[in-house]
Amino acid sequence: MKMKTYLYATLMAIFAFTNVHGATYDKLPRRIDTIKNYKVGDRLPELTISNVINYKESILKLADFKGKLVIIDFWATWCASCLKSMPKLQAIQKLYNDKVKIISVTSEPKEVVNKFFKKTSNEELRNLDLTIVTDDRLLKQMFRHQILPHIVWIDRDGVVSSITSSKEVSIINIQTMLDAKMPDVIKQKADIRYNNKKPLLLGGLPPDLIELKYNSTMTGYVSGLPSSSAFTNAPKDGVRWIVNTNEIIQGLYKTALGKFNGYFMANNRTLLEFRDSTKVFLYWRNKDWKGLNKDSLLRNTAFCYELRVPESVSENEMFKMMHQDVDRIMKPMFGITGRLEKRKVSCLVVSRKSGENVLATKGGTSQKSSDSFGYKLTNYNFDDFLSELAWKHFGRYTTPLINETGYNGYVDMSIEGDLNNLDVVKQEFSKYGLVIELKERIIDMIIVSDGHN
Repeated sequence: MKMKTYLYATLMAIFAFTNVHGATYDKLPRRIDTIKNYKVGDRLPELTISNVINYKESILKLADFKGKLVIIDFWATWCASCLKSMPKLQAIQKLYNDKVKIISVTSEPKEVVNKFFKKTSNEELRNLDLTIVTDDRLLKQMFRHQILPHIVWIDRDGVVSSITSSKEVSIINIQTMLDAKMPDVIKQKADIRYNNKKPLLLGGLPPDLIELKYNSTMTGYVSGLPSSSAFTNAPKDGVRWIVNTNEIIQGLYKTALGKFNGYFMANNRTLLEFRDSTKVFLYWRNKDWKGLNKDSLLRNTAFCYELRVPESVSENEMFKMMHQDVDRIMKPMFGITGRLEKRKVSCLVVSRKSGENVLATKGGTSQKSSDSFGYKLTNYNFDDFLSELAWKHFGRYTTPLINETGYNGYVDMSIEGDLNNLDVVKQEFSKYGLVIELKERIIDMIIVSDGHN
């Protein structure tokens, strides 16, 4: 049975009793807590069930329905989804009265059940005449479950043919089974084993039963896992996602607030403002790890984060959700929050010497090849190139690189030399009428602080 993560299932506790209530039998153990848990393919013993309402007698024998398809519906008066499905079950019962027998089973006392149907404001439920077994102890031991409604299908030979949820009880599926076929949708399904002491995605439910619609997860540092970050801007299978592994705190804020924009991925586009920076391990560029235990330093201040959302959630909204998640965790742990804020800072400003456009591409297939010693661009977006340069090569400088050329079109460029050397890049840029100058500008900066500045 597929279970969607955005729904909460009502859990039913299983009690063990030493006496039998609601049924008599000849071929079963005398102790309820030793009853076999019947599975698909098992043949049922002869059973006489008591505490029956809406039936010709107060007892019924399963043997009386041999030759019919029997559907056992486990339910409770407090289970909204159970009650919602009951009118549908009654309609099916009336349609297939001579071929199908639906038996609704609850462990609640007869008095509780009768009172509920008498006082409910739902007219369909008040007029319900499905066969109902109350005070059940035996059947719920024979077909153990934790989620309601729970449906057991018994074929015309008294063999358990399937165990499903109520949504599989449909005219199409019933007719297919009556035609001696097994619909794919109700072939044997695992009886869900739910452990509410574990998170759903960490063993609470078998992973193959989970159809993931949305999740937001943060874990601690995982030794041996590389530090990385990624996201999809082209949703696949209807899902958008962001993933960071072993990312330091300021790196998480870079992802959430910078949204993988190359300019903001550069370390110099983030300001760290802490009264006491020793309470978290904060570092940026060219850290010398010699003599330091990296795992020990990162264990409490690096994290793995994953967010998956439906593609109906916009890209901007997805990053906003990540920002909220990171704040939600970091504030109580370290007193840290992050934000975008206008600041006056020194910048490496890229501009044009004149208004003459010597950058425009001659066209052709868009291509880029690069390494630490050069770029070759053909019909490539100029601002994308600059943002990559800012992130990959100019992040070692304390001053952010910004684009004031006024040109965001496509270019053909060949840059040769050490891209980490500002003087070399300046010289290469001059061939295209570009200059790089140190100037003060008011720009958006990512601020990560402890609130004491």
